[in-house]
Amino acid sequence: MSNANLSIDAGLNAKRVARWPSPKQKAICVAIVGPGGVGSTLLEQWHHIQPQLMMRSTARLDLRALCNSSHMLLAAKPIDVAAWQQALAHSTSEPNLGDLNLFLRHQDDAVVVIDVSASESVSKQHAHWLRCGYTVLTANKYAAASASHHYAALRHAEAVGGGRYLCETTVGAGLPLIGLISDLVRTGDEVLKIEGILSGTLSHLLARLEVGEAFADVLRDLHSCGYTEPDPRHDLSGLDVARKLVILGRTADIKVDLDDVSLTSCAPIGDQSTESVVTFLERCDQYNQVIGAQVSAARRRNSVLRYVATIERGGRAVVAPTVLAHDHPMARLPAGDNLIRITTKRYQSSPLVIQGAGAGREVTAAGLLADLIRCASR
Repeated sequence: MSNANLSIDAGLNAKRVARWPSPKQKAICVAIVGPGGVGSTLLEQWHHIQPQLMMRSTARLDLRALCNSSHMLLAAKPIDVAAWQQALAHSTSEPNLGDLNLFLRHQDDAVVVIDVSASESVSKQHAHWLRCGYTVLTANKYAAASASHHYAALRHAEAVGGGRYLCETTVGAGLPLIGLISDLVRTGDEVLKIEGILSGTLSHLLARLEVGEAFADVLRDLHSCGYTEPDPRHDLSGLDVARKLVILGRTADIKVDLDDVSLTSCAPIGDQSTESVVTFLERCDQYNQVIGAQVSAARRRNSVLRYVATIERGGRAVVAPTVLAHDHPMARLPAGDNLIRITTKRYQSSPLVIQGAGAGREVTAAGLLADLIRCASR
């Protein structure tokens, strides 16, 4: 994809803010970037509830743009949500973010951009879209976990553009974490500590290893089902969890950067970055014994191995494999679940606990769809 940036007219921000639907203007232009597994499921769910959505929403959602790694469709009229795949496949336009930006800039309606890619280059467009006054919905963690000065620029773009940056699904898939923590901070509470299991993928992996399945078999199965990142090494390295922890910390008004996180990988696979994903998955049987030994060592101590993330006010942040006693709440967690424990000044003696599925296309897509519906009901 081209990562072209377009210049922005000084008067565009005010004009774009004024375009949000009023009682007499009931359309929202929706653009989806990266409609892969999660994006496809989002569109399926949107189609399924479309009749109810049309009756209950104050604004009409018009799918007008689709862009993946091989095709782009920019439509003068709304794209049929039920037939989007055929429409995109028949498009002769190559993916180009500069062309997409130009198209969006000339829309008369409010704009919502949904980024369901796993692309760092696409995430660099978030601030641009926000400056234009668009609302950005994203499951892409790169921008929200970027270096502090980039993150500050992102939030400044949101403030001056008048749009909204909704990144609930960057952590916990469809679990209501970002919104809850934001509400705590807005109402004057102070978050003291956030701890828990933030990777549904690694939760699933370790639970299945515990009952005797081989590491390579489980990893390949999770990847084929869409439970891992496109490159599962991002899960195994713990970097994906570290990004989630940074996002939660920043939401809790804790100053933290990715470099501040003390990170130990979930699986000792070394640096395999020179291999393709396909090659890595074909060769990952070589790690069965060493990873299985870690799980067995915990079992001999009548404990289990879990991948735990912790951040405390003051900035201490740790992501590492942790041996937990069998009766620990995180040890009893079902395969694939996340569990997050939030300690605040108000919830100090009895912290808030949120638990549920933390990975998967269905729950992530549902979280994005919920944010989209909020835009239509604004």
